[in-house]
Amino acid sequence: MRARVRNVHSRESRRQKAEGSDHNTAYCLLPTAYCQRAFTLVELLVVTVLVGILGTGMASSFLSGMRLWGRAQQRDAAHTDALWTLEVMATELRQSVNVPLVAFEGSAHEIIFPAVVNDGLVKVVYRYEVSERRLQREQTDMKDLLEEPLEAPRQDRTLCSRLDEVLIEFGTPPKEMDETGYEWVDEWEEGDGVPKAVRVTLTMKDATLTKIVFIPIAS
Repeated sequence: MRARVRNVHSRESRRQKAEGSDHNTAYCLLPTAYCQRAFTLVELLVVTVLVGILGTGMASSFLSGMRLWGRAQQRDAAHTDALWTLEVMATELRQSVNVPLVAFEGSAHEIIFPAVVNDGLVKVVYRYEVSERRLQREQTDMKDLLEEPLEAPRQDRTLCSRLDEVLIEFGTPPKEMDETGYEWVDEWEEGDGVPKAVRVTLTMKDATLTKIVFIPIAS
C-alpha cells in the first residue's frame, strides 16, 4: 500500500515538473514572440545623431532663407529710395528759375540751381558724396543769401544712400546729338546759362536708373 502511494506521488511529482517545464518554456517564448523589446544604447545614439543632423540642415536652410529675404528687402528699399530721389530732383529742376544771385551750374557729381520750393525762392544743391556713397541735398533761402552770403544757414539731408555712382549730365544744343536729341556734357559753368535738359543716372549694386528732365525756363 505504501509502495502504491509512493508511486502515485512520484508520478504526480513528475507530471507537475513536466507541466512546470512546459509553463516556463512558454513563458520564455512569449516575450520574443509577442512583446516589444527595449531600445539599446547604440540605437538611441544613432537616432540622436540623425535627429541632430536633420535639425542642423533645417536650421541652415531657414537661416539662409532669412538672409536672402533680408537682402531682397534691402535691395527693394534701395531701389525705392532711388526712384523717389529721381522724382524729387525732377520736380525741383522743373521748378527752377533764372535769377542773377544764383547761377545754374554743376559737374558730374553736383548740380546747383535756384528754384521755387514750397512757395519760397531757394538755392538747391545736390551733391554726391563719393566716400559715403550717398546723395546729399542742401537748401538755402534766397533772403538768407542776400543778408549773409557767406554764412547763410542751410538745410541738409540725405536723399539716397548705398549708391555706387551718380552721374549728372547737362543737355546742350546738338552738335553730335544722340538718340535723345541732345549732346550731353558733365560740366556746366556759370556763364553757360540754363541747360535744355538734365540727365541723372543713379547706379546701385543691382540696378541703374536714369531720368531725363527738361528745363521749362530754357525753352
